[in-house]
Amino acid sequence: MKPEGPLWLSEGGRAPTEIAQEYMAGQDIILDQQFIKHDLNTLEAHMLMLNKVGLISGSVLAKTLGSLEKIRVLDAKGEYKLQKELEDVHSNIESTVIKDVGIENGGWLRLGVARNDQIYTDTRMYMREHVNVVITELLKLIDTLLELADGNLETVMPGYTHLRISQPITLAHWLTAKVSHLFDDIERLEFTFGQINDSPLGIVEMAGTHLTIDRQYEADLLGFDGVLENSLYASNSRGEVEAVLLCDLSLLMLHCRRMVQELILWSSYEFGFIELDDGYTTGGTAQPNLRNPDALEMVRAKAPKVYSKLNQVIAIMDILPSGYNRDTQETKSCVFEAVDIVEKTIPVLRGVVSTMKLNKERMRSLSGRNFATAPDVTTQLAFKSGIDFRSCYLVVKKLIRGGYLKESFAELTPELLSKVSRETIGKEVKVKKKDLEEVLDPVECALSHDSLGGPAPKEVARMIKEQRKKVREHINFLEARAKKLNSADEKLAALVVATLE
Repeated sequence: MKPEGPLWLSEGGRAPTEIAQEYMAGQDIILDQQFIKHDLNTLEAHMLMLNKVGLISGSVLAKTLGSLEKIRVLDAKGEYKLQKELEDVHSNIESTVIKDVGIENGGWLRLGVARNDQIYTDTRMYMREHVNVVITELLKLIDTLLELADGNLETVMPGYTHLRISQPITLAHWLTAKVSHLFDDIERLEFTFGQINDSPLGIVEMAGTHLTIDRQYEADLLGFDGVLENSLYASNSRGEVEAVLLCDLSLLMLHCRRMVQELILWSSYEFGFIELDDGYTTGGTAQPNLRNPDALEMVRAKAPKVYSKLNQVIAIMDILPSGYNRDTQETKSCVFEAVDIVEKTIPVLRGVVSTMKLNKERMRSLSGRNFATAPDVTTQLAFKSGIDFRSCYLVVKKLIRGGYLKESFAELTPELLSKVSRETIGKEVKVKKKDLEEVLDPVECALSHDSLGGPAPKEVARMIKEQRKKVREHINFLEARAKKLNSADEKLAALVVATLE
């Protein structure tokens, strides 16, 4: 039997039309299915608090908790379905409890709590749960990248500027750069978790209550670090904290998108640096020669959808007055969709990286193209000749642009250098042949760049060691946080069981 209408509907009043109700709550009620477990925890913590401070009787507590636990069992079986006529998860659960144990018991559920602070709390519980999932997946991806880097400390490849071959680097150097970006993402998410994990429960609509409630007790039972003290600030924070998370996820997807764009290029015939595993490619129905990087292209296509959710939330929020506005309901779907995309993207990217084959010889052969060691040659000329860097730069540029060198610096001799330098700067740049030879080979150049953060194997190995240490630290931190949240869940569950025995 369908509900007659929302709980706020007075006798003789008129419920929203079916078309209006569908417009306002149709999609939202589907999304709210994910909030059922959080809403049950929120209500159970609240009822335990009301009993603790003497606002409800032990009998009311036991009956309402028993009814809430019945809903939990049904939800675990996939049998508790929310009705859009009741607008949201909160009114659905309250209506169910009232029908189960009577209004004289279930009617106390709403004492000292409103749907407003419930949805704020449920959303934060959802977000913190998924922040932990995203960080866990990122750490797995980082571990995969570091394992690949560790085996390619001397795999020399071209480095690019403006997508032009610029200077030789190593594959390990490129991989550890990507890892550094991902650690930035993790650290932003960790900061955001700290903002998320304060409880708004107990602000009621937005102005608190005259009742002697214990907000910190509720926060502790729900695993929050603390409470959001200013009730109006807590109300106004809905949508804003979602925007912060979406900003973090957008930057994360930006890093994933940039990485896959490079992998797509590298897997092309023209680059030929890598070969993608068949498990992450598709074929052409009319072109039997093709193996298409469809998995990576879908990452590239889905990333902007996350960016758009951030823009959507900001556009929803920026003109809203203080307090609750139903506009903020629309931020929920933005977070849900973005989180879903991110959580599905990272394992795909990890799978691509862990299975791709490397063409090391191709990487090496292109690493010296476009006179890639020109910066090293220029620096060496200045260092060995005593003539300033900018003058040496002009000489090297003349050697390349003036057609004195056809294909590579292997053609450069001390005699040619002297001739061109006199023509270009009116001075003779004198450098011994052995000094020139030190900077002609792109492989040797890449492996010799041992300044802090450079691609030299020893330096990259040091960075890998430090990054692995950070992985362990983040894993330990995540495990400790999970333990704290599990402990709160267990305490809440134990109090419920003790009440029902």
